[in-house]
Amino acid sequence: MSLIKTQQTIHINSAFRSSGTDSDFVINIPLKKNNKFTHVAVIDISIPKSYYLISEGDNTFTIQENGSTFIVTIPVGNYSITSFLYVLTFVIIFAISFSSIT
Repeated sequence: MSLIKTQQTIHINSAFRSSGTDSDFVINIPLKKNNKFTHVAVIDISIPKSYYLISEGDNTFTIQENGSTFIVTIPVGNYSITSFLYVLTFVIIFAISFSSIT
C-alpha cells in the first residue's frame, strides 16, 4: 500500500517564468486545488551547462586601418555565423562575408 494519496507531476521550464532570467527566475507552480501537499520529490532534472560564445573580457579586438586604430566591442552572447556577421557589420560598419569551405 502506497502512502502517496495524491500526486501531481509538474514540468518547470525557465522559458515560461513569471520573472527573472533563464538562470535566475521565479515561476508560479499550478498546484491542484483542495490538496494539501506536505512533501515534494524531484524525479528528474536537466540543467544544461552552457557558456556564451562571446564572453565578457573576450569580446573586443583592434582594427588598424590607414594609421588609425579602432577598438571593436562585440556584445556578450551566443551567435550563429549569420547573426555574428550581422553584429560585426553593425559594430564596425564594413561589409563582411565568410566561406564555409575555409
